Parts: sequence; C-alpha cells; structure tokens
Amino acid sequence: MASEAATKVAWVLIEVDPGMEREVYQQLLELENITETHIVFGPKDIVVKIEFLSEREMTETLIGKMRMVSGIKDTTTMIALEV
Repeated sequence: MASEAATKVAWVLIEVDPGMEREVYQQLLELENITETHIVFGPKDIVVKIEFLSEREMTETLIGKMRMVSGIKDTTTMIALEV
C-alpha cells in the first residue's frame, strides 16, 4: 500500500445470515484491502475497515470481492472524509 497520506478509509457494516458470523468473518480476513474485521452486537453483525488508494480499488473490494463471500445478507458502507 502507498503512503499513509494517500490512503482512504471506508467502514462497512455487514448483516449476515443467522449463524454465519464466524464463517463470514473468516472469509473476510482473507480479502485484500480489509485491514480490520470485528464481530459486533447490534443491528449489524460484522464491521470491517477497508483501506484503498482509489475509488476503483474500493469498488473492486466492495463489489468484486465482498459479493463473493457467502452468508452476507446486507451491507452499509461509510466512506471516511478528510476534514
């Protein structure tokens, strides 16, 4: 990954099929660009942090890679802004 200044961050809140938390968690650990993965309590089941250098790279992770993970029911993506 390039310099820290060029890195952008997105947080993805993930709802999974009942009983699939650990399996989805393990699959997400293997994906490139995902730098943190946490199982959480609340309306969503897993939170991941994605670091990327371009919108294309983020889209590839979200649409290309995460959609291939079985057990994901719904996602909410929040892109962090530089203020």
